[in-house]
Amino acid sequence: MVESKSLSLTILIGTWLSVSIVFLAGEIIFRYGALAGILVVAALLTSFILLMPLLKYEPSLTPKLNSYRSVIFFIWLLEILILNMFIGTIVLEVGFHMSRLTSFLLHFIVMVSVLIGLNPSKKVLNFIIVVNITLIFVLAQFLPTYIYLQEGIETVYHNLLHYHPKVLHINQEHHLIYFVVAIFIFSSKFFLLLPLFRKYGGSDAWTGIRKLFVCILIIATMILAFSTMTIFAMTQNLTTEHLNELLLLLIKKQSSPFVFHLIIVMLYLLTILSTVISFREFEFITKLKLNTSRHKMIQVAILCFLFIFTAFIYKKGATILSIYFYLGSIIGMLSFFLVIIACIKLIKLKSNNI
Repeated sequence: MVESKSLSLTILIGTWLSVSIVFLAGEIIFRYGALAGILVVAALLTSFILLMPLLKYEPSLTPKLNSYRSVIFFIWLLEILILNMFIGTIVLEVGFHMSRLTSFLLHFIVMVSVLIGLNPSKKVLNFIIVVNITLIFVLAQFLPTYIYLQEGIETVYHNLLHYHPKVLHINQEHHLIYFVVAIFIFSSKFFLLLPLFRKYGGSDAWTGIRKLFVCILIIATMILAFSTMTIFAMTQNLTTEHLNELLLLLIKKQSSPFVFHLIIVMLYLLTILSTVISFREFEFITKLKLNTSRHKMIQVAILCFLFIFTAFIYKKGATILSIYFYLGSIIGMLSFFLVIIACIKLIKLKSNNI
């Protein structure tokens, strides 16, 4: 039997990390307090531990569950596209002082052009993934340090303690509920990605588990890095029409025009890269090829629908976290039934081997 060659850990991290982590981490802190970032990280680690046993049996289960998984993964792809539509619009609107409608239209045109015109080879796709992870790492290292140096950590803590004490204590009595919901959402998405995880471990399941654990720790570090900036933003009394603009307005206030626009360009580029990576990951999981003429038209139709839908919910005040929560819960519920099917098939498999 020929052992399958494991894939690079860098590619795995670059596939997972996306621009949405910057805004999600910040909004979580804004809504649920300073400890929320730690709870999200704990939920991420717990979800990974819960799914580890299934990684060993994934080769036996995947062929029987591919059709179910593809439907759920398509919903996940829609979630990612909506988030990227949101983020791209907000970045253009705040960064370049465009109107909301102009930002929507321009970002939509860019997304359609990239997805229709770009058909990356494996090497090019790997390069895109490496660029994606590099930009996120640069932002995670530069932004928190740069922003806090403008005023000082001690000053930030003093302002929080005396002028914004609720930031340190927002809804802490409900943290257990949020923790359970986060585990539910993360576990469902880990389950959907079991075939992808297997590729990164090769023929040795435990090698894959070790690599995935390192990946989880790196992502957890990114979440904590980006979440701290929102705590600082709360001390600045910034006025904004949309909650997700808060972080960008903070960067604008605390940096020079050159640094601000450089960060804006990086965030927008990350939005496009995340969209491309998500489509290619969908192809890998579902074994569908979206680069044919017929499928390219389907991509355009999906993006047109998402454009109208995103514009509607944006106007209604939806935020990045609310989109992630509701669509993530739908994915979680569908994945829960998939887990039940997987367990039944696993029991039958063991019974046949006895």
